[in-house]
Amino acid sequence: MHKKIDNKIERISIAGATARLSPLALHKYAKDFLRAGISLEASCVPFWPVQYYLLARAVELALKAFLSANGITLKELAGYGHSLVKLLRAAENRGITADVPY
Repeated sequence: MHKKIDNKIERISIAGATARLSPLALHKYAKDFLRAGISLEASCVPFWPVQYYLLARAVELALKAFLSANGITLKELAGYGHSLVKLLRAAENRGITADVPY
């Protein structure tokens, strides 16, 4: 039996701009960052973090989408910052597995 996914829309304000976000929106942003990261060609310079940034951001947003769908509020998600380790641990505590399809 599948758990009911919480897809409620929350409001978040940053620097005077207000946005409405749901777990589905976070998932869509994760996919967009993933596509952007994959689309970049390899660079010939020794240090080129752009692709890694985009891919790490995709992972972060995907984990936040999962947590949001499982009842964690945007305010609570902000407390995790950009820590992939903290986000992954929280997601594992809520049942995420390595077999979650993208």
